Amino acid sequence: MNSEFNGLRQSNESLYYAGTALSDEERQKLSTHTPLVQEIYESKCLHPSEEDILNCVYGLEHGGLASLIHQHWNGDDVTFGHQIRERFKQDFLEVSHIEALEKIEH
Repeated sequence: MNSEFNGLRQSNESLYYAGTALSDEERQKLSTHTPLVQEIYESKCLHPSEEDILNCVYGLEHGGLASLIHQHWNGDDVTFGHQIRERFKQDFLEVSHIEALEKIEH
């Protein structure tokens, strides 16, 4: 999971949450609290709550869940499951950044 996180972490510059780009100040705060973001992200990936999953589905609904499913529908089960899971992990990372910011600021 660690290498996955490191690869995804490098996309901080283009992180969005609820359609809003993270500010330079927020990205700076996150860069100094990487272990906290990693801890939240790994927890969500290993043991997502129903709320985590529903939030991602809701976000995908507006961002092309049907398109994602249609795109991979005829692929084999492993590819289909992998693509959907990767999209969830991307959402979990975005949410982990936001949750870390909330913890830092409080």
